[in-house]
Amino acid sequence: MRMLIAPKPFEERKLIIGRGAELYSKYRKDANYRRALFYATLALEEAFAVYRTALREYVEEHVKTVQRVEAGEEPFKRVMYVADLERLRQLAEKEEAAFEDALRVLRKGLNEYAVRHGLGD
Repeated sequence: MRMLIAPKPFEERKLIIGRGAELYSKYRKDANYRRALFYATLALEEAFAVYRTALREYVEEHVKTVQRVEAGEEPFKRVMYVADLERLRQLAEKEEAAFEDALRVLRKGLNEYAVRHGLGD
C-alpha cells in the first residue's frame, strides 16, 4: 500500500511497467482514489490489531490442548499426540468469532472513513 500511495522513483517505474500498471494509472489520476487507499490501509491495520490479539490467545490455548504422550510398553513404546477435540472445537469457535469481530471492525472503519472524508464507495 505504501508503494501505491507514496512510491519511490524506482518503485514508480516498476508500477508503471508491471502488474500494477492499471491500478497505478488510476491512482495517479484520482486524488480521491489515493485517499481511499490510505484510509483502507488504516482500517485494515485496525482490524488486524483486533485479530492479532485473538490469534495470540488462540495459539497459546492450542498448545495446551494438544499434548505429547508416550504410549505402549518397551520395546514398542512410541510418542503420540493427543488432542482434546471438544477443546479444539471451542477454540475454533472462538477464532471464528474473533475473525468476525475483525471483519466488523474493518467494515465499520471503512464506512466511517468513507463518510467522514467523502470517499464514496
